[in-house]
Parts: sequence; C-alpha cells; structure tokens
Amino acid sequence: MGILKGVVVIWQVMTSVLKFRHNLETKGSSYITTEKCLAARLWLEKVFHALETGNTKGLPIVIQWLFKNTKLDNELGRAGKDILKSDKLATGDKVLNQPLYQAH
Repeated sequence: MGILKGVVVIWQVMTSVLKFRHNLETKGSSYITTEKCLAARLWLEKVFHALETGNTKGLPIVIQWLFKNTKLDNELGRAGKDILKSDKLATGDKVLNQPLYQAH
C-alpha cells in the first residue's frame, strides 16, 4: 500500500507543477503580483510554523506524508523560519493558526 501512496503523491505533485507552469506561461505578468507573492509567503510561514509545532493536520497531504512522525519536521520548520526571517513566527502571530485553505 505504501508504493501506491507514493505513486499518487508523485502524480499529484507533477500535476500541480505542470498546471502552475501552464498558468504562468499563459497569464504571465498578471499571475505574479505583489499580493500573490505576499500570500505565498504567508502560506509558507504557516507551513513552517505547523512543521515546527508538529501540528500537520491542516497541511497538504504531500507534506503530511513526507514529514509525519519524523524528527525532520521540527528542524525543517526552524530552518524555514530562519530562511524567511519571519516576524509572525517569532511573535506567535494568531494568523499562523488559521487554516491554509479557505473554505467557500
């Protein structure tokens, strides 16, 4: 069953990357805006915070699968915080505990 999950995860990652690439090529400058960059940074901050605290329930399935019950998740979360030099992570801002994906 583990191999099948791995194949599904790889398929999802490849599909997402190809879709992102297609959107980037077709929409160009309207796809990369300051607002979207700030939203992506906030998303990464939330991911690194969740990894550091060990609360991976709200993370994408690929990240949960790769880092569930490992010692690496805390180190990766700490390293991500250092890379982003995030004030939100250092001060424990409440926005980091909000869900990654907004429900409609």
